[in-house]
Amino acid sequence: MLAVVAGFFLLAGGNDNATSQQNAVATIKAAGWTYRHPKSQGRTHVAQLAPNFKYNSVPATSGPHSSQTVIYGVYDQPVSEINYVHNLEHGAIGIQYGEKVPQATVERIIEYYNADPAGLVVAPNPALGDQIALTAWTYIAKGKTFDEKVFDTFVDAFGFRGPESCTNSIQQGCWRRSNMEPGT
Repeated sequence: MLAVVAGFFLLAGGNDNATSQQNAVATIKAAGWTYRHPKSQGRTHVAQLAPNFKYNSVPATSGPHSSQTVIYGVYDQPVSEINYVHNLEHGAIGIQYGEKVPQATVERIIEYYNADPAGLVVAPNPALGDQIALTAWTYIAKGKTFDEKVFDTFVDAFGFRGPESCTNSIQQGCWRRSNMEPGT
């Protein structure tokens, strides 16, 4: 009987994450943002990308990448995509914005970052034009306006679940949000 109850709670915990992600998608779409869950392109560490390789999303959410991450923080120049993907593999969240996003919106994004910066990378990405992109490992949402509810929901539902993220409080050799402090 105890095994049945324990099994139920384990399964329910998995369903909580699925429900959380379904609710997040609904919130994202209700705010007028788009959502995609691109197929994983793998997670091989490489020194450089193959000449004809293209990531299947802009910004990338998986695929071959460097063994070095981008330092967590806010950037005023685009970051190296091959390094940035490694941050996502650790479970980090990327917040990128196009060059046509108003400066007032960029300032709100930076305020959001400053409120809880661990595990976040904020950077411009000219390929986004007038859009903002939130990325996690194999998840991406895009919109044209800052929406704190969308940001919070995306971080809560998709963040810190990359393939190198810790799955419990005692697991070793993996990444937790607390391992991703700004400047590291």
